[in-house]
Amino acid sequence: MESKDNKVHCIKDWRNHCAIKNVHKQFRLTVHDTGTGASVRLPYTSKPINIRSMLASRVNHQLAGVEVINVDMKTAVPGPKSKALLKEMTKHQMSSSVRVFVDFEKSFGNWLSDPSLDSSLIFDQVDVDGNRLLDVYTQISSLPLGYNHPALVKAATSPEFITSLVSRPALGSFPRSDWPEKINSVFQPIAPKGLHNVQTMLCGTSANENAIKTAFIWYMAQRRGGKGPDAVALESSMKQQLPGTPKLAVLGFQGAFHGRSLCMLSVTRSKAIHKVDIPAFDWPIARFPRYKYPLNENEGYGIDSTDQATAPYDYQFSQAFNAKEDKECLADVERLIDEWKAKDHDVAAVIVEPIQSEGGDHYGSPAFFRGLRDLTKKKGVVFIVDEVQTGGGAANGQIWAHSHWNLKEPADIVTFSKKLLTGGFYFADHLKVNEGYRIYNTWMGDPTKLMLLEQVLNVYKKDGLLERAKVIGEEFQKNLASFQGPTIYNLQRPTPRWCRIPFFVPLKAHSSLVQNPRGLGTFAAIDFETAEKRDKFVDKAAEKRDKVGHPVGSALRRLRRSRAALPTLARLRQEASGPHVPTAREDRQVALGALFCKAAPRKFKYVLSVRCSNAAPYLVEAMK
Repeated sequence: MESKDNKVHCIKDWRNHCAIKNVHKQFRLTVHDTGTGASVRLPYTSKPINIRSMLASRVNHQLAGVEVINVDMKTAVPGPKSKALLKEMTKHQMSSSVRVFVDFEKSFGNWLSDPSLDSSLIFDQVDVDGNRLLDVYTQISSLPLGYNHPALVKAATSPEFITSLVSRPALGSFPRSDWPEKINSVFQPIAPKGLHNVQTMLCGTSANENAIKTAFIWYMAQRRGGKGPDAVALESSMKQQLPGTPKLAVLGFQGAFHGRSLCMLSVTRSKAIHKVDIPAFDWPIARFPRYKYPLNENEGYGIDSTDQATAPYDYQFSQAFNAKEDKECLADVERLIDEWKAKDHDVAAVIVEPIQSEGGDHYGSPAFFRGLRDLTKKKGVVFIVDEVQTGGGAANGQIWAHSHWNLKEPADIVTFSKKLLTGGFYFADHLKVNEGYRIYNTWMGDPTKLMLLEQVLNVYKKDGLLERAKVIGEEFQKNLASFQGPTIYNLQRPTPRWCRIPFFVPLKAHSSLVQNPRGLGTFAAIDFETAEKRDKFVDKAAEKRDKVGHPVGSALRRLRRSRAALPTLARLRQEASGPHVPTAREDRQVALGALFCKAAPRKFKYVLSVRCSNAAPYLVEAMK
């Protein structure tokens, strides 16, 4: 049995290194000698927590500044242990989308960890089969600070967090007493310009779903002169008949992804597998711009001299072909709104993503989005900006990607989730629903997520992460753009006998390897010719004990294959080949971790992309 002094020392270490702080005053801690180091047993837990192991874990975490930054692949992905776990899981769950099993207790920063490894090897090997993976997607872009950030671990030990977790409140009816203050202190400082009302939800899909419901409720209220539903509307709605069940529509865009619920699938056009066999609403789908790259080779729009604030960003989109795309897509939106109104099936809302992420990394210009906002205002249609994928700081050092548009009037609704941890939406004053239970579910969000988000935003500010993301994003995009231009001249060897001077062949930089490099901040993508060639390339990288990622996007046209990790540059360079030997400058610019492969196709239409801002420093370093 431990001595009294040792017991006190253990509890002190527990408090100092695990940030329990005042919890020891409220909960009794019992110390045990297990033979492998002192352990602490918390009330309501049956398994002692080994202090030595926990302290070693914390010490390793404190060494994050010198953590290993090399990917090391021991097996194929998934490896034999992941396959065994998947086989067991499949007995009782639908698990065909599972890629690899991870030990989250041993994962820190951007590194995924292996549950089969000893804690002393946390930063040496990762994943269940011993593979070390640099995660550039961090759980589908939902962990803004990476794995097990100390500020979030500390927040999770507070009494408020524990009681919110154990006794989760139904926020729509019985919120915590500190909920109004949290809503004000966390959400107001990051509110989109012109919006201060906010409604929390469970996830991105439920945020979009309830944003659309809010738009429908407002639109019908306008038909009734601003009044709520009358008895006739209430009675007919129970029979799903007019006027209580109106014919209304939401306009979405080709390539869009807004969620997998029945409603959201009706405005989603990213992957057929999401939609097949599922009934859908008869709602219009408009064209979304598909630009030619490089952008600076397609002349056109020019910069509005009165709009100097966004001039550098607008200049990218100042080209004729792309300007024509904007005009034609806006004309398509207006045509569809008018057509649906003519057949008494009004478009009540337009929903759009700043970047079509799931649909293949498609971008719209600020001019396009400003035109879209003006059009919705003109038609009396609610303008919904879906920032579920883009909100949270990855879009060039701004919390909101749509802040680059410089709208004259704010959007009506902005939805969010993922990197902001909780789902929800900001909305304009005129959209506030007065009747209870119309925008409602059991939980209406999660207070623990708001507590974590509060700490995330504090870390953003304390460590200057948004400013850093902006600098890294600009450097990243500058190097990315150099992949496809300007024209370079390659020395042809051997020089033909008839030529008295060295024979140079004009080539685009990496033109046979890369097409359409594009992005905003740490959002970035390149195109492959086919999904098969892209997959073959990624699998080849994995075979060389490197990992690039896995598929996301349309199975028919554009695909991304990168969510997990990045291969080591030295091994990529060994694999480098193409129509010419890369120069030293070219060889340094391996932005997405893998742009060279044998038998590289000339044209790329399938996308390899990177998404995570806190992994971007590794990528920028790779490009130097």
